[in-house]
Amino acid sequence: MFRARAAPARYKPAMPARAGLSRLPLLTILVAFAALSVDIAIPVVNTFAAAFATTSAAAQLTLSVFVLAFAVTHLIAGPLSDRFGRRPVLIVGVAVYTAATVLCLFAGSIEELVAARFLQGIGCCAGPVVGRAIVRDVYGGERAAKVLAYMSTVMGFVPGVAPILGGVLAEAFGWRAIFVALLVFAAVALLGCLFALDETNKWRDPAAVRPRRLAANYLSFLGDRTFLAYLVATGFTYSALLSFHSLSAFVLIEQFGVRIGNYGYWFLGIVVGYVLGAFTVGRLHGRLGPNTLITIGLSIEVCAATLLAALGWARVDAPAAIIGPMALFMYGGGFVFPNAAAGAIAPYQTKAGAASALLGFAQFMAGAVISTIVTRFHAGNQFTLVTGVLICALVGLLAFRLLIAKPKPALAPAE
Repeated sequence: MFRARAAPARYKPAMPARAGLSRLPLLTILVAFAALSVDIAIPVVNTFAAAFATTSAAAQLTLSVFVLAFAVTHLIAGPLSDRFGRRPVLIVGVAVYTAATVLCLFAGSIEELVAARFLQGIGCCAGPVVGRAIVRDVYGGERAAKVLAYMSTVMGFVPGVAPILGGVLAEAFGWRAIFVALLVFAAVALLGCLFALDETNKWRDPAAVRPRRLAANYLSFLGDRTFLAYLVATGFTYSALLSFHSLSAFVLIEQFGVRIGNYGYWFLGIVVGYVLGAFTVGRLHGRLGPNTLITIGLSIEVCAATLLAALGWARVDAPAAIIGPMALFMYGGGFVFPNAAAGAIAPYQTKAGAASALLGFAQFMAGAVISTIVTRFHAGNQFTLVTGVLICALVGLLAFRLLIAKPKPALAPAE
């Protein structure tokens, strides 16, 4: 188990667990912002292509551009919350997201939709990155992993419900209806931030947003092998997941003939896998160390990705051949995400926002770049999807094990 570094002299004990219970529903909503925004649109990515008479690659940009903006904004949102507090950053971010959702609703071309989704990604970022920092503020480093795991169990149902909701709304009312749903969600979150959330950052750093301080903080994180290990674990897991997101609608709907309205029900199997994984981690917390749990999760991902690739390369053209292995993959992801997130920010009492920001930036930037590259090779079958997931899983496990291993001490020179 990792050991938190010594806290600075002005350390104050984390608030008691009871004080944080009332915040958990709102925090879960905030951390789920990105998952809902991405997953509700997955069943209609190919509909975007048809509606605007464009290519599948152009339609896929509505996902990758959102994730790209979401990733880059992490570098700003986290330090801003360290400097000015969690609450004001959340309020501004959710307000920007709400305005961008209105622009998505009235987009008249694929270019306008892509631009609006970019703005949506900017505003969306405040929810997850600041939400994780609030968990660190309230529960402290050690207990944050367990809290995040149980939040992930509840939050895990969002990616299951979102594609079903998106498919049903698109079939009944057209693709614009999904942005009406996101607008309602944004309004609820904004009201929650305004009236139900108090400030939790008791250790504000006046220098947190100074360029020199930012650079020094991020370089110190990147110089920490343990932090890098958590970064690659989440980065390659998310890259595999987003590659699946980007191509699954084309494979299941266009190749396998799944109806748009039924796509979400197949996707629900993947979500059940993640929820079970996160729940298992919550039960195992304290019995196994976080690094052991992450290694188990990454190993499960490799086994699942190998099965997925074998079925795909053998041309088993059935939805279950995709969804079954991906459900097992996401069971492993339930081990990886909460433990890596908590482990990465635990040592940083006064820099939790910045650490959470860099972790999120790297995770989502990797996902945006790798998934965009993967989709460029899509040729109308499942080969690209299954190969991309397998490569991400193998690289993630290998990189994590190399980074988390303690360097061997140098041998004393012979006299």
